[in-house]
Amino acid sequence: MLERSPNANQTTLDEYHALGKDKLRWCRAILRIHLVSYQAEIIAAATTHRRTVVRSGHGLGKSFTAAALALAYAFTEPDSIVVTTAPTNRQVKNILWREIRRLYNAHLAPMGANCEPNLTELWIDAAHSWGIFGFSTDDPNQIQGVHARRILIIVDEAPGVPREIMTALLSLSSNENAHLLLIGNPTESAGTFYDAFRNPGWHRIHLSCMDSPNFTGEKCPDSIKEALVGQAYVEQAKLDWGEGSSIYASRVLGEFPVEGDDSLIPLAWAEGATRREITDNGRPRYLGVDVARFGDDRTVYMARFGGVARILAVEHGRDTMQVAGRVAALRSEYDFDAIAVDDIGVGGGVTDRLREQGIPVVAVNVGESALDGERFANRRAELWWLLREWIRDAGGIPDDGNLLADVTAPKFRYTSRGQILLEKKDETKKRLGRSPDYGDALMLTFGASQAGNAGWFESAGLGKPRTADVGRF
Repeated sequence: MLERSPNANQTTLDEYHALGKDKLRWCRAILRIHLVSYQAEIIAAATTHRRTVVRSGHGLGKSFTAAALALAYAFTEPDSIVVTTAPTNRQVKNILWREIRRLYNAHLAPMGANCEPNLTELWIDAAHSWGIFGFSTDDPNQIQGVHARRILIIVDEAPGVPREIMTALLSLSSNENAHLLLIGNPTESAGTFYDAFRNPGWHRIHLSCMDSPNFTGEKCPDSIKEALVGQAYVEQAKLDWGEGSSIYASRVLGEFPVEGDDSLIPLAWAEGATRREITDNGRPRYLGVDVARFGDDRTVYMARFGGVARILAVEHGRDTMQVAGRVAALRSEYDFDAIAVDDIGVGGGVTDRLREQGIPVVAVNVGESALDGERFANRRAELWWLLREWIRDAGGIPDDGNLLADVTAPKFRYTSRGQILLEKKDETKKRLGRSPDYGDALMLTFGASQAGNAGWFESAGLGKPRTADVGRF
């Protein structure tokens, strides 16, 4: 352990540097943190190899490890710069930099580090550009003009970073004293992150949730075990997503998803939709309700507010009258422009009750003919395709594992007439191990918007829809 400076009980920067190149020793001595074996491996690799890439499952402390590395590198390499980035500003500020600020305030500030972090910057010597700063890759101009004799670049959630930004970061790390670390959950079997695992020029580390001390039995403090992924998460993931799903492969096994050309919505698109920072969350407002009565299936109430989807409620074991009452209450609370309910089976009782109450509701039967019968084999294929395009191009969805598993589960093919046809729902259920209730509820919101486009409200004698733009998808 370092001795404190006799001057005002402060540790000087020279004493910080006395630990030299041993970043692991620095982390343990100065930050007073316990690093499990794979965290120590990442820190050692990132400062030994010029290019290191880490793919892993969820909850293994990757961002914590990267934060410790950023501080260790900056404080032991004079006149260095550490650049951190992630796909969105929210991820930069609220994930990696939250850890940097917490570690700094707990361990460096009391020892007199003589600098103070703001949301995404920490300058040891601002005049000489010595320190750490973070930026999001949706603001690439900040890459320009970054120069230092020693540089470390940390890319968090790397699979979500566009290829052109990765190219710029590779260029930035081209000098002999530069190090580049990519970390993230593998979400796409393409792109720079995927390519790095097939390139011998990268030092490659692969971690699954089962590498956590909660599975391996590695000795560490109980507080560390509690912070890392454990058996409960993995078992719930098996139940919710299915062991054969793309999201289970990515978030549990740390494997790249195996997705064929028949996957309707690739995991990378769905993950990208969770990262979109969309401010348009007002109008139009649609509600989709996938109705289940009893058993394991769930009644899911899913809304779209402008460009953003939200899970409003999930219920088990409700009868049709209770579901109709919940829909009426949600309509009163959120003033929906259109409501769509799955009308097959028990859902028919819900639509009947809502209409009895004078509430206009779009009864969706996904087995019926598509509005665009030339392109789609039935309504189910048509509505899921609208969802597909929305997720790909514009929509924002919550980072909910059940929803991600559902929207990435269906497969499709073309009929002999060239129509798009989804696989049977039973096939999707077999792969998931349950009904895709979250995905179906979101799909139904496109039944609501499609009804507005098709003039359904007027043809049903219900007048004009509530807003002029109700037909927008």
